[in-house]
Amino acid sequence: MDCLPVHADRPCGRTASPPSTGAVPPFPSSSPPEVQGPHAAADEEGPQLPGRHPCWISGGKIDPGSTSRHITTMVHAHIPEAVDTWREFPVPVRDLLFDMFTRRFAFTRPEDLPRARAVWESTTQTNLRKSMWEARDKAQKTTGNRDPMAWLD
Repeated sequence: MDCLPVHADRPCGRTASPPSTGAVPPFPSSSPPEVQGPHAAADEEGPQLPGRHPCWISGGKIDPGSTSRHITTMVHAHIPEAVDTWREFPVPVRDLLFDMFTRRFAFTRPEDLPRARAVWESTTQTNLRKSMWEARDKAQKTTGNRDPMAWLD
């Protein structure tokens, strides 16, 4: 699977490819922008790879918070079909999304590497579940109807 579908309502408001192709390249770019901020340079936590953002595992979660938000945005932009949970994503899509993540972010502490995929999966699952609850709640408030199937009428 080389490409994932492009969705018109991408959270970031951008399209990843021309509308005529209907596909998004598997990686955001071959050289992501350099990190700008408090963790931009190599720090005490480990070496930085050029063009990759630093991240680490803290308390079973991926930090900094902007990394977690990026995961959510990336997953929203690449939902392959009607799914209710992260586990319903096909394994090749989950593998591709993790690969996209690791091309943009680098775990800065060697001790994080063995559990990086498991924590990424957990973070992704939690973030997707939370965003789906938020979408449901917003739809209920917008329609004034607590029936989750009312929009079908």
